[in-house]
Amino acid sequence: HALLAARPLSGRHSREASAIGPEPAHTTEPAPGYHPHVADAGVKQKTGLVLLTLASGQFLMTLDSSVMNVSIATVAKDVGTTVTGIQTAITLYTLVMAMLMIPGGKVGSLIGRKRAFSIGCVIYGAGSLTTALAQNLTVLIFGWSLLEGIGAALILPAIVALVAGNFPPAGRPRAYGLVMAAGAIAVA
Repeated sequence: HALLAARPLSGRHSREASAIGPEPAHTTEPAPGYHPHVADAGVKQKTGLVLLTLASGQFLMTLDSSVMNVSIATVAKDVGTTVTGIQTAITLYTLVMAMLMIPGGKVGSLIGRKRAFSIGCVIYGAGSLTTALAQNLTVLIFGWSLLEGIGAALILPAIVALVAGNFPPAGRPRAYGLVMAAGAIAVA
């Protein structure tokens, strides 16, 4: 921190610092109307909702992958294809998701993790709807392998980053554990 404090601000940072003004004086007095137990309850409720949302996303991503593997024969019959066709769709889903996972994380860095998570959910939902309505292998591959794969590639990196951004370091192991437990339940 000593190096950062000694280094003069330049460029964009100096403009930001001058626009912000001097640092406010630190006081030990709480703001008028501040009640710690009310504020703590609001934070706990917010983090609980965030945790539930992220765990649900993890549950859905894991469930989707495992359900398709379990129901290969039934899905093949429903869409009028072979087991090999369904295995192709499964493989393509995995490849699309894996290929776009790092770019999906970068998109989250650029536009914000919450926005990336939300966009991923919309794309994933469109893929799920397309998959549910699929009458042949081509539509199934488009909905499940492509759209759901793209959605998952945005959602999964965002889940990890959103846990880190919404929970203090001491609470992260518990939050990560609960999110991953949701994925484990989906496999079971």
